[in-house]
Order: sequence, then C-alpha cells, then structure tokens
Amino acid sequence: MDENRAAYRTYDSNLKNMLAVGRHSGLVRELKIPKSTLSYWRRKGHVEIIGGDSTLEFVNLKADILDLKRLIENQKIMIDILKEIGEFAKIPVTLNRLSRKEKERLVEVLERNSEKLPISESLSLLGILKSSYYRWKINIKCERKEQEICPRVNSRKLTHSEINIMKEFVESSEYSHFSLTSLCMFAQRKGFLYSAPATWQRYSRVLKWGRKRSRIYPKTNRIGVRAKAPNEIWHIDVTRMKLPNNEKYYIQTIIDNYSRYVVAWNVSDKMTGIKTSGLIQEALKVVSQDSTIKVPNLFVDGGFENINEHVERLINEGAIERTIAQVDVSFSNSMVEALFKSLKNNYLYQKRINTMTELTGHVRFYFQQHNEEIPHVSLSGATPKEVYEGKCVKNLFVEIKKSMEQVRLERVKTNRKANCGTCIDSNGS
Repeated sequence: MDENRAAYRTYDSNLKNMLAVGRHSGLVRELKIPKSTLSYWRRKGHVEIIGGDSTLEFVNLKADILDLKRLIENQKIMIDILKEIGEFAKIPVTLNRLSRKEKERLVEVLERNSEKLPISESLSLLGILKSSYYRWKINIKCERKEQEICPRVNSRKLTHSEINIMKEFVESSEYSHFSLTSLCMFAQRKGFLYSAPATWQRYSRVLKWGRKRSRIYPKTNRIGVRAKAPNEIWHIDVTRMKLPNNEKYYIQTIIDNYSRYVVAWNVSDKMTGIKTSGLIQEALKVVSQDSTIKVPNLFVDGGFENINEHVERLINEGAIERTIAQVDVSFSNSMVEALFKSLKNNYLYQKRINTMTELTGHVRFYFQQHNEEIPHVSLSGATPKEVYEGKCVKNLFVEIKKSMEQVRLERVKTNRKANCGTCIDSNGS
C-alpha cells in the first residue's frame, strides 16, 4: 500500500444530502471539502439513508436549524464586537458616515475578531460595503503616513526613501534660492533623485513642505492709481503683433481707468507721433459729449510715440494733461498692459492671421466683446460699457442672487431624488 497516499476521508450522510441540495454551503470552507467531492455529491443528488429519516424535508429542516444556530452565534459575536467598538446605543444608522477615529476603531476590532467571525460576514451584518472597508483599511493602516496612497496600490509612486530625499532638498536652507523646477533638475544631475518637476510640485503642496526663506524686505501690496469718474484718467500704450508670415503690426489703445472701457484704438504698420495724436483726438470726441470732465489725464510711458511735438501740441492747447508713468508718478501703466495680455493670450494667439485687415477685424471683435459682453470681476460683474455710461446694474445683480438661491433649492431637491445606482437613500430603496 502506498504510504504517501492521503487518508480516505468520510463524511456524515446527512451532511452529504444537505450540501447536495445546496444548503449550508459555508461548511464546505470550514471542513475543507474538496471541490471535486462537492461536485460529485451535487451530481448524485439527494440519497435515501437506510435506517434513518433522510427525506428532503428533514434535510432542509436540519439545515435550517444549523443556519439558525450559526446566525445566533454570529449575532452574539457581533454584539460583543459592537460593544468593543464603543457606545452601543450611539452607533449611527449608516456606518458610512463615521469619523476617521471611529473607522480606525472599527477596523481594529474587526481585524482582531476575524477568527471568531469572518470579516465578510461582519461587514454583511453591519451593512458596510467591502470596497468601503478596504478603502478605510488602506488609508488608516498604511504605515507610510506621508503618502496619500499606499505604494502597494500605486506602485509607481515615490518610495519612502525618495520622499525623504525630496523633503531634505525642499526644506534645505542651502538650496532655498533654487526654484522647485531647478531643484528637480539639480537632483537629477547629481544622481540623488529622478522624478519630474510636477512630482516635486505635487508632493510639496500635498505634504505642506515649507521653503527655508525669510524675506527681509516687506512686500508692497500697493493698489495702482484709481480714478473716481469716467474720463478722469486714461491710459495709452502700444503692443507689437508679429504674424506667422513675419509681418509686424502695432496695436495702440486708450483705455479708461475708472471703467476699463476701451475708448479708442488703431492698428498700423508703423508707430509715429502723428498716429498717437490722431488716436487721442478720436478719443476726445467721446469726452466732448461728457458734461463733467473735459480734460482727461493721459498716463503714458516714456516711448517716442508719446513724447513728441504732435502730442505736446494737444497738451499746450489744453485738450489733455499728460503724466509719464514711473517718472512723474511711481505707478506703472499696468492697466493697459493687462488689456494687451488678455487680448493676445485669450484671443489673438488662437487665430490664424495673415494680413493687417484680418488683424484689424479680430481686434475690433475682441474690444467690442471686452466693452459690451465680458463681465469684469474688478467691476463687480458689470461690463466696462455699463460702468462708463453710468448705467445702474444693481437690480440685475439682485435678480441674479435670487435666481441663484432658487436654483440652489431646486438642485438640492433634484439630487435628493436621484440615485446613482451605488448609494442608498434614507428609505433603503
């Protein structure tokens, strides 16, 4: 006889019949019954036992008794577990809204009692999804507290030692004058750490690392010059636009300080004092219709197109006053420069422009949108034209506020009725 052959196992006939009809399948795992044996019993079906009560009704009844006994045992274990978790009477109806501390306690207790009651059965009795439980376990049990996600879940994340190296570089006073991007490349060149600049940015932000920098000179958060009424202060400047065919054109603009309204503009292939003078005279036609301010103060930079005999003539005639930015005053001409930045980055650079005519059409469209359609945060949501013309838009904002509140209430009602298919509403449906 082969000594290495496994001993033949025998099973109770009632157990065979019970498992053959598909009852009490949990015993398969507990008794470690081979799948082939179980499959054989199920193919054979219910078998009558000589000298005993083995009817199908009796088998089902016995299985029900075993199920009830097991359920009572599980309930007793669950009561003990719940008592161990905390105050039994104060456990919330839905365990999906536990605090982090309560989740830690729950995970700890279920893990410790897993031999008495399998975790899957505990979760079923508690009404907790397995996915939720194991997500809690990953977030709580991970020994690497500095990492957002366990590296076993996302194996491409930096290792613990790599994170420590990065932290030393970021918080080092020796490299405080390096930007994070330069620091990343420096670490690569020296062979300390190989990762992307975006990774340095993300870890520094998420882990709240601080750079060893102490500023001696205080920051100057000054607000630029501000007018108290339309046409009191204007800004004029010019920007160059280079087309794909290498042709260069100049966009010159006058913008009102109080309202951000583009009063006048032109596009030309050459910048001269005559063109600046002509643009100012075009803008003054708007001022002639205003009854409060007749002579605007024109802020300019020190370019030749602004300081010349043609512009001086207008000043001598009393048509305008001129202030040279960062010469006569400490303020810059930043308001019109910001307009050019928006014009180019938000619009012109997105268009294929080949001629001066096409450029002029695009500039006309954008300035029309800027003046009449685009709400400005600095104007509390009003458009430059509304502020420039003195139109009252307070009633509009009151209506918007009412509409927002009404939509918010409707949104809450709609979302409470919705069901994504995963969550369960308060009625358990």
